[in-house]
Amino acid sequence: MTSRTLVINPNSNDSVTRGIDQAMDSCRLDYAVDISCITVADGPIGIETDEDISAVVPLVVGEIGKHDDCDAFVIACYSDPGLALHRQAAQLELGVPVIDPVQAAVKMAAELLGR
Repeated sequence: MTSRTLVINPNSNDSVTRGIDQAMDSCRLDYAVDISCITVADGPIGIETDEDISAVVPLVVGEIGKHDDCDAFVIACYSDPGLALHRQAAQLELGVPVIDPVQAAVKMAAELLGR
């Protein structure tokens, strides 16, 4: 059974989501994982302020709740809007991880360096 990962772009910019989706092509080839990328349609066009962050937190929680068939979630935003809340909700309710790109990259770099 292939595991499913949902990458959530919390802003409403579809071109950003398409770019993320294209960037995932190598992961799709290298790993046995089904990666889907979605846009939070009601989010702001960009995440630039604390108000933007606050506005998208419940929207991302809602998207996670709609996709309870996924094995992991990635919040594709460097400001990590509501990451702790999303992790708590997804792990408690669904038993799956929520990952952010910056932490994932730093952890991978540390692993590659053997630290």
